[in-house]
Amino acid sequence: MRVRAKVLTTAGVVAREIGIANGRVTALEPLGSDLQGDDTITLADDETLIPGLVDAHVHVNEPGRTDWEGFSSATKAAAAGGVTTILEMPLNSIPSTVNGPALELKQYVAASQAFADVGFWGGLSWQQEVPPRAPRRRRLRFQVLSAALRGRRVPSAGP
Repeated sequence: MRVRAKVLTTAGVVAREIGIANGRVTALEPLGSDLQGDDTITLADDETLIPGLVDAHVHVNEPGRTDWEGFSSATKAAAAGGVTTILEMPLNSIPSTVNGPALELKQYVAASQAFADVGFWGGLSWQQEVPPRAPRRRRLRFQVLSAALRGRRVPSAGP
């Protein structure tokens, strides 16, 4: 597929041809490059194609509170607003995403119903022992939550 459009780039709004294969952008060339494709979409003169947005703070609540909002409704709403990636916060689902098994469960639940790309925050609290090296399970970052502990000291996580 190819798209012919004005495109918002770091150089401003410019006329481009975009090649798309298997749902991914494969080429971004000046208009007139004659990219090949089975289908062509040409945006109107008053339309501009913009890069997808990233929402870095989304509470999806699934599993455990899906009636509030789940991955299907959250990612559909995101995509409708031009958001192509959400980063899901760790603490509103049951279980909270504070360990590897909880993260794997959340990834499994999201995989079949996401209409946008999904990344996951991992949560840490003062009650957890921080591992010397956190496991790499496609998590992006950890969020450390703290509160007044009424004189108790937070255990050191080390250097």
